[in-house]
Amino acid sequence: MLKHILCAAIAALATLAFAASAQAAYLTLGTSNASNATTTLTGNPAGAELLVKNANGASASAFGLYGLLTATSPTAAAAAVRGYNSSSNALGYGIWGSQAGAGTGVYGTAATGIGVYGRHLGSTGTGPGVEGRSAAAGAAGVLGYNNGGGPGLSSVVNSGVPPLSVNSGTKVANLNADKVDNLDANAFWKLGGNAGTTPGTDFVGTSDNKALELKVNGQAFA
Repeated sequence: MLKHILCAAIAALATLAFAASAQAAYLTLGTSNASNATTTLTGNPAGAELLVKNANGASASAFGLYGLLTATSPTAAAAAVRGYNSSSNALGYGIWGSQAGAGTGVYGTAATGIGVYGRHLGSTGTGPGVEGRSAAAGAAGVLGYNNGGGPGLSSVVNSGVPPLSVNSGTKVANLNADKVDNLDANAFWKLGGNAGTTPGTDFVGTSDNKALELKVNGQAFA
């Protein structure tokens, strides 16, 4: 009798141990799950490897997927969410964010750092660090907005490199350029005349050994 009782107890303990072991291999829904190891999903689906759905449309704190790093003083630039694409050609994205309406496809914020950071790691190639495109005639490809008093856009380049590269010679409306060919507007003679000139310093003429020609209707006159 005692033998049967011991066998039954051992079997029950084995069943509990197996159940606990099996349970550890899965996520328990609706509660926190402790893990200190990498969990890998492998497969070859045509769709998502992992699909997370959230039907809540009334809460600003609702997310489909939320990644959180809890370290307040990290010693390395780790990421709460990271996307990596192994493609070596021009196809694919590391992270793709889309929005079905007039909202935002990708949204980044930072208290004092960088909201969204894009980087071209190669020393060659023409791919930009960040590219913005728009198919609408009235929408900008990239919009820089600053309501704190600073510039909307900032360009930092090496010495001797143009800060901007454009493919259009069309006049930019409402652009009040500070300098043209590194000369201030006061360095040019105006059709309405100039004020504040210095005789002997400011003059109408040439600075090389070339004659100054005056023409009317395209013809020189005596």
